[in-house]
Amino acid sequence: MSDKSVLSQEEIDALLQGDMGLGDMDDSDSMELEQADFGIFSAEQARMIQEIADDCFAANMKELAGYINTDVALSGGRLKLLPGSDIRDTLAATEQVFVGLNLSAGKAGIVVNSVFGAMIASIMLQGEYLEDPNFTFGDLQLGAVGECFNAVTGKLIPSLKKKTGKDYVVTAPPSPVIIKGADIPSEAALLRQKELVEILYDLNVGNEPASKLRLILSLDLAKAWVTAMDPSASFPVEEPAPSSAQKGNAAQAGKSAPAVSMPQQQQQQSQMPMAQPAAMMPQQGAPQMDVAAMQQMMAQMQQMQQMQASGGGAGGNPPMSAPYAPWQFAPISPFEQGQANLGNMELLKDVSLQVTVELGRTRMPIGQILELVNGSIVELNKQAGEAVELYVQGKLIARGEVVIIDENFGIRITSIVSPFERMGGLGGR
Repeated sequence: MSDKSVLSQEEIDALLQGDMGLGDMDDSDSMELEQADFGIFSAEQARMIQEIADDCFAANMKELAGYINTDVALSGGRLKLLPGSDIRDTLAATEQVFVGLNLSAGKAGIVVNSVFGAMIASIMLQGEYLEDPNFTFGDLQLGAVGECFNAVTGKLIPSLKKKTGKDYVVTAPPSPVIIKGADIPSEAALLRQKELVEILYDLNVGNEPASKLRLILSLDLAKAWVTAMDPSASFPVEEPAPSSAQKGNAAQAGKSAPAVSMPQQQQQQSQMPMAQPAAMMPQQGAPQMDVAAMQQMMAQMQQMQQMQASGGGAGGNPPMSAPYAPWQFAPISPFEQGQANLGNMELLKDVSLQVTVELGRTRMPIGQILELVNGSIVELNKQAGEAVELYVQGKLIARGEVVIIDENFGIRITSIVSPFERMGGLGGR
């Protein structure tokens, strides 16, 4: 009687060689599991997104080393398409630092644990990481974290253009914020979206234990990356089921409205000519018309009354409309007086003027100015994300937001003074 619990010689040899028949297994099951992680993206499209993130973002994380004097590297990126609620629940477990990034094609965010954020802030502000258990994040500490990651995003834009052949404009990013618990600050509004692409990396900082870094992409940005690499790419669209309220509105709209009989229509039309003279009468408090205009109006009113008295013409039907000559007012132009001055500007269009963009201002005692060294931070009177000001020859003419084009700063105009005000400002008034 043989014992089936004893392995045969062939099974023992296979076990020692590390092959228990797995090499002959069909990969369809594992591929199907991975495809479920990609959602609307195919495996090839997910590979494109991962490749762009690795080459353009992860490869530039080494820029942080110049700020914290420690080697920084990312490895082992894994892409998933997840519901935003799942990501929020994961982040709510421990304190995290969120750094937002607003691109012209969509939004992105970097999420690191608060320990790494504290390390950056301590080294930036104090020159060393003391692992203070009572460390707290204030505006100054979060600003230091944002300054470090700005170095990474500054390299990201040229890398994206080189990789995809597309230009990406970076608008003023929101201030870094702390995520703790279920509440999501407005600066991290990206995390409130229904679905998000998450690329989870292993973050290696010097000799510190490895932690996790999450690169979060909006669907718009991920689709833009795929389309840039493959212009023929398409994505499945899920039609949302109509809500009960929408169904009720559709049913209500389908009901026929009560019909208006022909006599009622004729009665309404017969009342229309009478309403016009009343509207033409001058209202109390309105500007008085001259005598000629009043006489013209009275003549029109008498003509309409005669037509109604005679039955409105052949057939006795009331007239559809009465002859009406609207009062013609002279056009008014707010810049009429300035047209001559604007015409003279043609002669000055080739003159160069000094254009200055002011990020902010502050006042400091001489003692503090003398203490400035490399790495010192000067706080300005503007908050992050607030519009900057555009001056021409020292005169304010517009406001806008800071953008990054390739490796250069720029400004996108969001508000501009009127032409009259600009003319007065350039003239020194």
